[in-house]
Amino acid sequence: MFNFLIDKTSYFIGIAAGFFAWWLFQQARPILKILRQIIDEQIQSIKEGQSTTIEKRYRQDIVKLLQGNHIAYRLFSLKEITITPQLMAPPTPIIPEGNIPPDDITQIAVPFMPDWAGVATVFGAKTFSIAEAMSRGANLLIFGKPGSGKTFALSHFASQIAQRHPDAGELGSLLPVAVHAGNLDLSGKGKPFDVFYKALKNSVSSTVEPQMASLFKTVFSSKFALVIIDGIDEIPLDDQSVLIKFIKNIQTKYPGNRYIVSTSTENISCHETLGLHPIPIAAWSNAQKQGFVDRWGKLWQKYIAKQSWAKKVPQSINPLFYSGWLNDSAATHSPLHLTLRTWALYAGDMLGSTEVNGLEAYIRRMTNSVENAQPALEQLAVQTTHSLQPIIALKSAGNFVSDFETESPASIDLDSEPSPADALQEIDLDSLGDLDERNSGGTEEFTSPLVDDDFDDLLDGLDGLEIPEEVLSKINKKQKKSMKKKDKTIKKRQVRRILPELVKTDLLIYRPNDKIGFSNPVVNGYLTAKGLANRGGAQELSSQPNWLGKSLAINYLAAKNDIEPLIGDLLEKDKTDPMKRGLLSMANWPRYAPKGATWRSPILRVMADTLQQDSLPLSLRCRIMAAMAFSGETQIGALFKQMLKSDKHSVRWLGALGCGLIQDPKSVHDLGLLLIYDNSVFINRAASLALIVINTNQALELLTRALLEGNEEVRRAAAEGLARHPTEGFPVLRDGAEVEDILVRRAVVYGLVRVNEPWAVELLEKMQLEDDQWVIRNAATQGLEDMKSISVSIPAPIPEIHETPWLLKFASEKGMGVSPVQG
Repeated sequence: MFNFLIDKTSYFIGIAAGFFAWWLFQQARPILKILRQIIDEQIQSIKEGQSTTIEKRYRQDIVKLLQGNHIAYRLFSLKEITITPQLMAPPTPIIPEGNIPPDDITQIAVPFMPDWAGVATVFGAKTFSIAEAMSRGANLLIFGKPGSGKTFALSHFASQIAQRHPDAGELGSLLPVAVHAGNLDLSGKGKPFDVFYKALKNSVSSTVEPQMASLFKTVFSSKFALVIIDGIDEIPLDDQSVLIKFIKNIQTKYPGNRYIVSTSTENISCHETLGLHPIPIAAWSNAQKQGFVDRWGKLWQKYIAKQSWAKKVPQSINPLFYSGWLNDSAATHSPLHLTLRTWALYAGDMLGSTEVNGLEAYIRRMTNSVENAQPALEQLAVQTTHSLQPIIALKSAGNFVSDFETESPASIDLDSEPSPADALQEIDLDSLGDLDERNSGGTEEFTSPLVDDDFDDLLDGLDGLEIPEEVLSKINKKQKKSMKKKDKTIKKRQVRRILPELVKTDLLIYRPNDKIGFSNPVVNGYLTAKGLANRGGAQELSSQPNWLGKSLAINYLAAKNDIEPLIGDLLEKDKTDPMKRGLLSMANWPRYAPKGATWRSPILRVMADTLQQDSLPLSLRCRIMAAMAFSGETQIGALFKQMLKSDKHSVRWLGALGCGLIQDPKSVHDLGLLLIYDNSVFINRAASLALIVINTNQALELLTRALLEGNEEVRRAAAEGLARHPTEGFPVLRDGAEVEDILVRRAVVYGLVRVNEPWAVELLEKMQLEDDQWVIRNAATQGLEDMKSISVSIPAPIPEIHETPWLLKFASEKGMGVSPVQG
């Protein structure tokens, strides 16, 4: 080994060859990387090509499925009756080291109240579509009160995505996986997308179903899935936590997909766990309500009025009367209640103008053909609410409604076969054995009744014979046993018979794992209240934790005038509660209550006293003010008008907003004084918004006068108010751009920015170039930049704390570092 010799020539040649090979490899790395990328793209293209056909058919099936996701689907499809849903823009965030966002008159004058979205809509708050809300990469938690149109909004958006509608923008390339939370079976194990497959497999065509699981696998892995889960608040509380873990698991295993989840205002805590941006759904504006009513009328005349049953409805009423009456004082009507009200009016079974009347008419209409349907549904609703289980087992539901089955045993054909759909839904553990025995032909339960008649004839013919007593005894026992088993079968079939009939009314819906629930939580809450009314129902529910079923039932118990026992306890707790949660929970009751309810006036007095307490948060008092404005109380206008003259700044502010909400023409003069002479910019703008909402000639004249004669802030408030009135306000702004007074022209610039229409942009560009005052040119330039910039209210994904620029800069100035959050 010590004599080992190295050939120098070979040694150096080897070293040179090694260096050359290394150099060649380094030079070829970019080419190899590109080649590998091309191969991956080809493989991906082949996979996408294989799934193109199935994806196209899946999209078509989803669109067809979503057309029935609204309460009036039996009359019109979602596409026919749709009003484009909007989301309420959240307050503009202030980011350190970032640009200062432009002022918005509504955000300044009206406190942000997502649980009272109707207030913001009345005063023209900024809104955007779901596609716009997701345009910066955020995932959404859409929330709102029951009946506010969340299901309709998600179905409309998912349908746009499935059709690749231009309004969906870049999101049209995604594949929508849209399901209701109640249809997700989370009891088994398997891959996450298998849960969606099970929820949708019965809703797609036979061509799509066998390949849907592999399609979901490809889509989730390729980050092209848009998961839309509706109604997370409509499932039991225990199931909600399981569902949240399930969604989190999907996000972890398949990152990069997009998510939209909907819930109620009582339950938005999941947004932090799932990384969702909570955004409230916007209430319908008056223009949207009018458009909905007009569209309903046209569709009714085109399709429904020609049907035979509709000929009984009076045809002499002018459709203009329908539209006017439906939109009269309808500020509080949610999309659900406006739909039911319109439906009842056109169907000719309207019971009154309140929300409760619309619900009652709808339930009566849908259950008209099922005997004892309402008491059965009330019993079922009470049990689901008492147990905090809005979705219950079919067997339990059958037990609850069995007492209301009225068919006689003789009228039931034991040999009749249920439809395949009914058989699948009615099956339970107790009936599995019966079905097996029936298929094998080995049970007396399903034998022909003629066998018993022939046996009786045979006994009559042998009447004279002497038959041993023990033989007769065995025969009699066998007959009795057979009859008992037959009676038991009849009762069992009766229990299962009424549930399918109730499901056909559209008030109940089958859920996975042999469960059933109400199709709409509002209907559940109303029927619960009817079932509990006049028997201490409010006390029974008071001990429950806060959840959707409880709040709905108690609200409708107020309509049944059965809520008084709760008032004293709630007000007593409020004495030590700075947030006045008891009073807030009662805020809606006067709106539902009968006018003659003895407890109604005391609650309104407590609410009025709360408005005067300027030590309480303004947002809390603004909610109380909104509840009073929508209560229907005739004397509320006098209270709000009196508040306009208060010495307290916040009381005048709330009074101005209250006068606008009820559109009180008697308060116009006092609002004009606040607009012009009050020294608070907040009150100036609140008064401007109130005047434009009241929309009388005197109100518009006062706004024009304020634009011409007020101080700088007053002129701006007037211009921004006029920008919300296309008919009268736009012409004033056009003319104002030519006025010699520089203060008027500068105020007009702020108004034109709020208009944001082509003619307004053109006028601003003209002022930017041609105005002889640099102040006006600068204001116009800034206004154009604000109009072109992406709305800062649209949410964007929140960066990790160690990647937040302003925080890193602040930490470096302090000589500190920011580490990633562990766990």
